[in-house]
Amino acid sequence: MEFCSLHSTSAQHFHNSSRTSVNDKEKQATTRPDASINIIHGASLSKRIGCGEVKAEYQASNHRLAGIDLMRITVLAKAAPDKHRLKAIFAFIIVGKYTTFCILNRAQTYLYTMCEIAHIQPPLTLDHVMFFLSQVNKVAKTIACFQHTTNSGNQNHVNDSTTLIDNMLYHSTAPKLSRKRKSIASHYNH
Repeated sequence: MEFCSLHSTSAQHFHNSSRTSVNDKEKQATTRPDASINIIHGASLSKRIGCGEVKAEYQASNHRLAGIDLMRITVLAKAAPDKHRLKAIFAFIIVGKYTTFCILNRAQTYLYTMCEIAHIQPPLTLDHVMFFLSQVNKVAKTIACFQHTTNSGNQNHVNDSTTLIDNMLYHSTAPKLSRKRKSIASHYNH
């Protein structure tokens, strides 16, 4: 019997490890998402069919950290189909009060598409329930895409693409690293 489970990594794990998923000053790369949606077989977790990143409300105005979370969720979502040979994977990003749902499809051997499904504001108080109910079409579309992800099956591409490792992701997002490139038109290159 198969069940889906939303697994959130514990805060204590992040305090005990040398690398954290979310840090106020710097965002360091890890190979674990903040949340993971897995198939459960018996008492063990099986393949990952979804993942998510969460940014706290007080960090929502920091566009750099939100952009890094978007890059992380893309890299982590791409790694799951490569590892488990899935056609599609479900992803979500929570920034402050807003949740964005996405689906990543592997169209060809080296072509991945990530489409935004819906941008939803969940109810925070009872006063917001009516506003949430007005978004029921977005919720239904999100559920349909999640069902598509669970029923999409496996892909049969021969070559598995390489995925960015955490060190490469860190270097692409680190704010203090120099991004200067040598100019090929420079007079020093004669």
